[in-house]
Amino acid sequence: MPYKLIEGEKIKDWKRHVDSSAVYVAIVEEGFCDDMMCLEQTLYAKSINIPSILVIKEGVNQTIPDLFDGLNLIETLYYNDSNKKEVMKKLGEKLKETKIKLDKEFGRENET
Repeated sequence: MPYKLIEGEKIKDWKRHVDSSAVYVAIVEEGFCDDMMCLEQTLYAKSINIPSILVIKEGVNQTIPDLFDGLNLIETLYYNDSNKKEVMKKLGEKLKETKIKLDKEFGRENET
């Protein structure tokens, strides 16, 4: 199963994409908590208990601090302008690690 980035503003039926995803990744930057679609997707991910990764820009004012409480968090990464590439690389590694774990769990070791 290849990785696929689904950008919320480009899809109408985002719930279908979240339902078929192995991991929910939220990139939290300024304005995240003001964006209704970001809020809905996060609350939905919480309601279906999907494994989640938060990537939070340091210094971002989270206007809804308990929004992420109750998420099935497998990782929280913090980044700034100087370490963004390194943190995104860590995100890729965590996604690959999670895929391998899920493939083993569901007996799909040989799928590409």
